[in-house]
Amino acid sequence: AARRRVSSLAEAARLLAALVSHGVRTIAFVLTRGVAENLLAATRELLPDEMKSKVDVYRAGYSAARRRAVEARLCSGELLATVSTSALELGIDVGHVDATVHLGLPATIASLWQQAGRAGRVAGREALTLIVAQDNPLEQHFASRPHELLARKVEAAAANPLNTALLRLHLVAAAAEAPLRLPPPNPIGGATAEQMGEQLRE
Repeated sequence: AARRRVSSLAEAARLLAALVSHGVRTIAFVLTRGVAENLLAATRELLPDEMKSKVDVYRAGYSAARRRAVEARLCSGELLATVSTSALELGIDVGHVDATVHLGLPATIASLWQQAGRAGRVAGREALTLIVAQDNPLEQHFASRPHELLARKVEAAAANPLNTALLRLHLVAAAAEAPLRLPPPNPIGGATAEQMGEQLRE
């Protein structure tokens, strides 16, 4: 009889539970919030009671306080694994991570490498990346031809550094990190102190 293929979610849960059981600090990346919750539940079902709290979920839609709490637990090592959407892809300190599991491929190669690069940031330590392909034709194609996936070039990024909408977001993010000096030492596009302050007020 033909073997029935295990669902990609069940396979990802099995891998994540095994990594947690062996003390491997892991981030499992998924494509949607719903899948994040489902993978968390499926993984916890495979773990003994004393290990269930070692896995949590991180995604947009949670309060800032809850997200900060998960970040702190992951950074301290209290959490062994986190199931996340692209929310943990970049910009957040997650401490030492040994492995990444990817349930489905993100939309770009840049995102895939960014996510995989979350593991192995400690010098002298190896890292592991596991990709669990879903049933769609594109992912099944790459599952049978992984060399093609790994050979794909990272997409070129294009952004207008003078885009006022982007500048406004960057100013707010910068101000949250540290007090801003106006005018900045190297103003972008010749912006005056008044113009920069107006961007912040908006």
